[in-house]
Amino acid sequence: PLQGAGSLRACAGIGTALRGHSAAAGQGAGLPLLVDALALLAGASWGVTTVVIRMSSLARVPAKQTLLYQLVGACVFLLPMAVLLHQTAFTITPILLLSLGYQVFILSFIAFLLWFWLLRHYQASRIGVLSFMTPLFGVVLGAVLLHEPVEPGFVTGAILVVAGLVLVSGYGWISQSLKKVRTAPKR
Repeated sequence: PLQGAGSLRACAGIGTALRGHSAAAGQGAGLPLLVDALALLAGASWGVTTVVIRMSSLARVPAKQTLLYQLVGACVFLLPMAVLLHQTAFTITPILLLSLGYQVFILSFIAFLLWFWLLRHYQASRIGVLSFMTPLFGVVLGAVLLHEPVEPGFVTGAILVVAGLVLVSGYGWISQSLKKVRTAPKR
């Protein structure tokens, strides 16, 4: 129950932190519901991927092998989609090369390799909740690098997310502390 409460608190924190951002971002395009639906689909896909990795034989293979399977599978699926949707033209620019380098080396290699290693060594419930930090890092980096304003709702939501993470990740320590308090002799 404590971990569930922590996960719910982190979810509520994300909702609080990002309230108003999706409406403002999608207002001009008229697609806020589609954007929200795609975001939910992405989150569900991430969750399914985590469950498949933990419950299948992938749980016993090295993290680099799981990463290879994921990247080859994405390439096999996305390359034909790019051709089918006529998304194969590009112009080489410095920003393209920097973006591609970041996507390939930092996200697709280092971050996923670390994620798959963590999945092999720790409980999915404890590390999965860390993904709630992703949108918070996005907003903080937007504020630092792009000088975007940080709204009070974001700060409140971030506090809720961190409190939820503490409940989920510190479950064992919190449970032991509560047991000690309950069993301590009263004066």
